Amino acid sequence: MKSHDIHQEWQDALAQLDRGDGSSEEAFRALNELGAHLRELLFPDGPSADYAGDVDPADPRLQLLLDALAAQAVLEPGDPAYPWERGGLLSEFGRHLEAAEDYLAAARLFDREAEAATGLTGDEDDWAKSARYHAAKNLALGGHPTAAAALLPQLDPEDRAEVEPIVGAKASETIL
Repeated sequence: MKSHDIHQEWQDALAQLDRGDGSSEEAFRALNELGAHLRELLFPDGPSADYAGDVDPADPRLQLLLDALAAQAVLEPGDPAYPWERGGLLSEFGRHLEAAEDYLAAARLFDREAEAATGLTGDEDDWAKSARYHAAKNLALGGHPTAAAALLPQLDPEDRAEVEPIVGAKASETIL
């Protein structure tokens, strides 16, 4: 897919959103297609633990993918998948505080699904715990050790053991 095609898909999605005539389903579909094509271009081998090294964090296609995921989260505010995926991408590219916000949003949504027993998989509680772990880690890495420490009691022991040293290291770097 060429850059021109991506631009046209983006323009089509914006036009769907701009109409504001209740066609959010069409806009969501357009954003979903745009996101799929951007993922193919950015990560041709699929997502992996080290794909950040292959993509420039300033790549406009990455920014557009993050934007599309944020828009999908707005259009589907009850679905934790979009903040979860966006949080993962933001974390991979070193945008830790933004990642933490998305992971916290995903945790709240997973908690809500678990409490209401409306989840699709039945393991939403585990997903919520994992999202809190990722949020705490990203808060610490992003230089917010106090906020990360506030999440530590909510983490499983093995996750807490991993995040606590990062919190301690970042707290010791803080100079008042």
